[in-house]
Amino acid sequence: MVLTGMTNLKKSPMSAEIKNTQVNLSGLLEVLGKNLYSTPLVAIRELIQNAHDACVRRQIESPDDTAFHIHITPLASQQQLIIEDNGAGLTKEEIEKYLATIGSGYTRELRTQSDNEDMIGFFGLGFLSAYVVSDKVTLTTTSYQDPSQGWQFNSSGGMNYSLSATDANPTGSKVTLQLTDKYAELTNIGLLEDVIRQYCCLLTIPISINRQATPINQVDVPWLMPEHTSPIQRKARSLAFAQIFEQRYEPLTSFAITPTDTCDINGLLWIQGGSSYANSDQRNCTVFVRNMYITQETSALLPAWAGFIGCVINTTMLTPTASREDIQQDSAFTKIKQHIETTLINALAHLSSTEPEAWKRVLSRHNEMLLGAAVSSETLFSALHEELTVPTTEGDLTLKALVNNGSNTIHVTLDDSGSYDEILCRAMQIPIVLGYRFASYPFCQMYAGLKHHKLVTLGTDAGNKALFSPVEDAPLAAQLEPLFIEAHEALVLTEFEPTYLPLLIIPDEEVARKRKIESDDAQKRISTAALSLATLYTQKVEDTIRRRVYININAPLIQSLINQP
Repeated sequence: MVLTGMTNLKKSPMSAEIKNTQVNLSGLLEVLGKNLYSTPLVAIRELIQNAHDACVRRQIESPDDTAFHIHITPLASQQQLIIEDNGAGLTKEEIEKYLATIGSGYTRELRTQSDNEDMIGFFGLGFLSAYVVSDKVTLTTTSYQDPSQGWQFNSSGGMNYSLSATDANPTGSKVTLQLTDKYAELTNIGLLEDVIRQYCCLLTIPISINRQATPINQVDVPWLMPEHTSPIQRKARSLAFAQIFEQRYEPLTSFAITPTDTCDINGLLWIQGGSSYANSDQRNCTVFVRNMYITQETSALLPAWAGFIGCVINTTMLTPTASREDIQQDSAFTKIKQHIETTLINALAHLSSTEPEAWKRVLSRHNEMLLGAAVSSETLFSALHEELTVPTTEGDLTLKALVNNGSNTIHVTLDDSGSYDEILCRAMQIPIVLGYRFASYPFCQMYAGLKHHKLVTLGTDAGNKALFSPVEDAPLAAQLEPLFIEAHEALVLTEFEPTYLPLLIIPDEEVARKRKIESDDAQKRISTAALSLATLYTQKVEDTIRRRVYININAPLIQSLINQP
């Protein structure tokens, strides 16, 4: 006997019901329109980019002798801004598929098909920026594919639109923005010129305001100059180009960033003319992707020590965020950052020999920051260690000049309060490096290691032993200890000049640092991670002796005291 349907005895799970995600278009448009872009100036950039890509598209799909252009017309009295081009134009189907569909863009498809990196568009969101600044957007267009038929697109807010056939116009597109009262300033000619000059200076399509003969974006781009350009002209034009993006300081000198087999990047580095301090970070890095300005807020592409450097780069490797106002920090970002740092280090290392006058100016303004740079890079340290100065009690000196007295010893203090050992060194006319100043101490450590010099750190047990040679005399020490020693102190018999100083009481800086780090107050102020690292160091420091009393046995006063009953 065979039983049928046994498989139905076990209850099968209920099938999952698949549904489409619903999108609140009104809410999405409001969020994107109001929050996608940080500044209304982005609308100008995005619409110019659309016009540029339309011209490039026509060059690719219907090449002829057309002289392409983009015209900007501000009509302040009517509160309108018009952007028009003689590019490819749009058909009715393309308006519906691309212009009226959020996130859909033909540019990205064509760039992939043609392998043409001159096209800028990526996300299909650029036209949304028009709704940010205007009450109404009107597009009049005629496609090169059907030059006998024109179309007009009208929309307020982007929720809905009207599309109607019109008489044919010259091939291209014309976007008219009816600006809101809030953004009526976008008709200001001076503002438009500044935006176009900075945002669009790498675009090859000429852009004019009110159809002026000279394009606003006609700028000498350093990496696009002809090969026969003389070095003097190239340098002058490079500095002029840098000045467009350097709002705070005059550029002193510049260096080219060139592409490699694995790094598609062109750009310019420059040294800022303003003086800076150790805690001053004036890094200025402007990024273009496919010739269109993205952001000037990418200082992370420059090394942390390069607080006096400005930079402009153009690349196809970096990926903008959806608003195209920032850059994704991915593996390409890291690769370009490394390439920029290598270029900068090599340029600085050769600057003193290639541009000695410029190098003098750089040293006079940025010596302290260059100390930090040299400590961060063995290449830079190797090139600059003889030329950089360190702050000392005798003024700023190179370490070579400091050890010229033949002692081959570098004395460093980490105490900024003017300790007794520092006073003694001053009396003995020994220059002391102020190691508490930015990068001075690690620079001295590296220099001493390279030159096999002796590094004496004042205020430490080892440093004081080097400065004060102990004199062994146990009976004398036992005789003097009750007169001079208190709790947590040690007595050291020694000889030093000048002899009129009978003694010095010198706190142990390492012990003082240990007590400070391990105090309750420090635990409240210092992060757990930093405190743990610091404690690993202080655990090795013996803190039973907090001060040492150095008795100068050659001092008349001490001799007189010793001879007393």
